[in-house]
Formats: sequence, structure tokens, C-alpha cells
Amino acid sequence: MELRDVSRTYAVDGRRIEAVRNVTASFAAGSFTAVVGRSGCGKSTLLNLAGAMDRPTRGEVRLLGKPTTALCDPALTQLRRRRVGFVFQFFNLLPTLTVFENVELPLLLDGQRDRAWQVREMLVQVDVWGRAGDYPHQLSGGEMQRVAIARALVQQPAILIADEPTGNLDSANAQTILKLLARAAGAMGAAVIMATHSREAAAFADRVLGMRDGEIVEGSNGPTV
Repeated sequence: MELRDVSRTYAVDGRRIEAVRNVTASFAAGSFTAVVGRSGCGKSTLLNLAGAMDRPTRGEVRLLGKPTTALCDPALTQLRRRRVGFVFQFFNLLPTLTVFENVELPLLLDGQRDRAWQVREMLVQVDVWGRAGDYPHQLSGGEMQRVAIARALVQQPAILIADEPTGNLDSANAQTILKLLARAAGAMGAAVIMATHSREAAAFADRVLGMRDGEIVEGSNGPTV
């Protein structure tokens, strides 16, 4: 995934706010990159652009060699569904679905058959297979985030976007989640991009990009080593 001189501007109360400014960076398969900075520095906007949840005002975002601006909405939705996984700070599990059903949902939306073995494999990998029939409200915060990671990885995405994935967890559960993200890069070959305000969390990554006022201010903007 590549960002080429990317900027994103929003109109807020009649003013134009440049949330991301002139960012160039690339993220290779099997890499784990942490984007670090204070709240409001542009981390989440950068991740939304990287995951094709938003389009740049200027510049170009390329996912798997395809510029997102060249894709119509249905094609972009299909690309996101099949090739990009998302993990959020507040888990975003559907409360009326069981653990199994939450993880199955991306496969169901994609029309895939023989889904059960894929779901079971992912739940075993994140060590929550024993909770497959439970609902999100019956889980701890760490368990909910592991389920969210299983849902994000069940399609074996090329890119995994994690926005403050340890923000609501204690240190022990946070370390478990960070190790799972590192495994997604190492064992599954995904390009993992994590936004965090925590330098301790960033230490699990291969590369750290610092952000301030919408710009990359430290770290390499070139290809991931």
C-alpha cells in the first residue's frame, strides 16, 4: 500500500482543516508499522485513507497497485471487504451476534460457502474458540479485541488497519493483542498499520512513523525494510 503526496482537507464550521498534509509512505507485505502522535494529529485520518475508508483531497492512495480514486464505490467496497481488515479501539462487535457469527459476518457478506472451518481456525488462533457461542457482553475487553482481530483476519487480508487497538485494555491484554498483530504481519504476511499514542505499543512494530499536525515528522517515508 502506498500514499503518494496525500492530503485530506475537511470543511469544519466554514473553515478548511487539513487533517493530513503531503504524506508519502509505503507499507510492504509482512511489515508492522506504528503511527504515533497525540490525539488530533491526523493518525485516524491517515488510517482511513490507507484502508480506503476515505479518499484523499490531493495525492494518490494505491492499494495492491490500484489507485483508490480510480475505483467506483462498489469496486472500492469489494476491495476493502476482501483485502483490508480493520480493528478498532472500541471493538465494534455486533451485540446481537455471537462470537462465531461476528467472525463469520465478513465471509457471509462476501457470499463464501464452507465458512465454519475458517471461523473455527481464526477463533482457535486467537484463543477464544471456547467462547464461540457467547455474546460480546459476556466477554472481557481483551476477549472482545481478540474476537475483533479474528474477524479482521478471517478473510486473510493483505492490509490490516488497527486504530488504537489497545486503548481500552490493561497492559497484560494489550501485550496479547500486540503479539497477535505482529503475528498477522509475520505469519500471514499482511501489511499491518497501527495508530497509537503509546510508545510502549509502538515498540512491537518494525517501523515507527511520528505524526504532528497532519504531517509525518519522524521515521522513514520510504519503503518498509
